[in-house]
Amino acid sequence: MKSKQVFRILLTLAICVGLGSTAFAHNPAAQELGKGFAVGIALNAEVTTNSFGYRLLRLLNKHWTDDERLAVADSIAEGGLALTALADPGVYIQYGNFRIHGGAQGEAEVTVPKKLAELAFRGITLEQVETGDLQFDLAEVRGQGGAYAAGGLSAAFSLAPYVDLPFDDVVVGVSGRYLHGLAYGETDFGGELEYFEEDGSTRVVSRDLDLKILQSRSGQGWAFDAGVMAQVSPRLAVDVSVANIGQVVWTDVSGKRWHREGEWELVRLGFEPETYEFEFEFADGEGFHPEDITDVEQITWKLPVRTRFGVQYDFDRQVTLRGNVRHTRYASGDADIGFGGQVEYRPLPSVPITVGADYSTKQQLMLDAGVGLRFTNFKLQLAAKNLHSLFLSEGKGLGLAVTLGLHF
Repeated sequence: MKSKQVFRILLTLAICVGLGSTAFAHNPAAQELGKGFAVGIALNAEVTTNSFGYRLLRLLNKHWTDDERLAVADSIAEGGLALTALADPGVYIQYGNFRIHGGAQGEAEVTVPKKLAELAFRGITLEQVETGDLQFDLAEVRGQGGAYAAGGLSAAFSLAPYVDLPFDDVVVGVSGRYLHGLAYGETDFGGELEYFEEDGSTRVVSRDLDLKILQSRSGQGWAFDAGVMAQVSPRLAVDVSVANIGQVVWTDVSGKRWHREGEWELVRLGFEPETYEFEFEFADGEGFHPEDITDVEQITWKLPVRTRFGVQYDFDRQVTLRGNVRHTRYASGDADIGFGGQVEYRPLPSVPITVGADYSTKQQLMLDAGVGLRFTNFKLQLAAKNLHSLFLSEGKGLGLAVTLGLHF
């Protein structure tokens, strides 16, 4: 038991990284002011899922037993399997308070309902056959993603030279950027699938099946960010920002649709005992052919608007405390509210070690920890998210984030 705990602690230290506010919700007030000419390169990337867990990584490249396969199925989150990926590489040139920046951004999300995701690992169980719980709704299967190049201008100004402030300083920043769409895709699924076992054979039946896939490689749009940072005292700072106010309009949209109303049989399979042969056939799917979608001229993709309030307190030279409250509004109208706290400890000035907890309505409770390198002109963070799945038997989720910055 003790050796397992030691292994988990060592694994945590090996993979965890700096926790913090997401790098994709920029606060333009955070840039350095009045430092003359500067050039920088930045890379932010993150992949997370609300299901599976770090303790299941030992099953990779291994033949699973039935118990291990069921353990993977049980690790699917109650709200269904969700996978998100984000990337944000870029460069900038700054002079004084103004910064010209360019780069690329991409974001994708896939969600699959729990019952359907479990099917890939658990299969059809005897309990489901006996209770008849074998209907699978495809309406909750969703996928959407886009990538675009971005270029724009940001500016930040200190109010201290112009206003008599009750504290050290207040910096106001704004940013605007043009977005050139590179690729976009989305899926829209509908209908049900039902599984039957009768007369020694298995049937998969569809009801009102409707599958759509849309894509585009041409789009343009705009986005704005705004933020304020206040240095209340030498140790205490607060910031507020609103990021991603904008949209991308995708044109030259093309797509495919597979549609058939009513109930019809997709697949029939079974075993013929007289000939000892397996039978497999598409029963009556001959009429199920894709149709070109031509009535969609454009798609307006609203960027996820992220509002954030943060606070930072330097307890001493080695310890910093941070907290934040966030609200994200998605194009679908869904919203995600989250808040979190973090402790950063620096055994060496250039080596921050962080631990923290975060809660959001989408991800529920998450425990993150980390380590990084921080020098005058170079910053590196590697992050493991959802670390509670390593320590808690009921914990679920995986995640990895990378932040790299170089400026001179």
